[in-house]
Amino acid sequence: MERRHIVITVGAAVAAFAVAFGLGKASGGEETATAGTAGEAPKAIDVQAASISTKMASAELPALKPKRTPTPTPEPETTASAPPESTTPTTPTTPAPAPAPAPAPAPAPAPDPGPVEGGGED
Repeated sequence: MERRHIVITVGAAVAAFAVAFGLGKASGGEETATAGTAGEAPKAIDVQAASISTKMASAELPALKPKRTPTPTPEPETTASAPPESTTPTTPTTPAPAPAPAPAPAPAPAPDPGPVEGGGED
């Protein structure tokens, strides 16, 4: 960081602290001074005893019902013409499994930066 950035950052922090300190003094300074000079003890407040009671039913929670499984709907029949029947027995065809996605290519190795030179000054 440059010296200019450091000075600006420190100046902003000092200004923020001064503003917060000034607001704290302005809002709470008079209130605490007047409360401390009264010299009288606060009045005692008599609180009546309160009776608290609760009633709870002894019933248990009902048993959970199993979740219904929806019944599959049959596929609508198409009115397309049927293929001609052949004399050879046919077996039901199953769809081919989807091909697996190709693996992502490996990232290229980073080039060697070589030896470090210099004293680190900008």
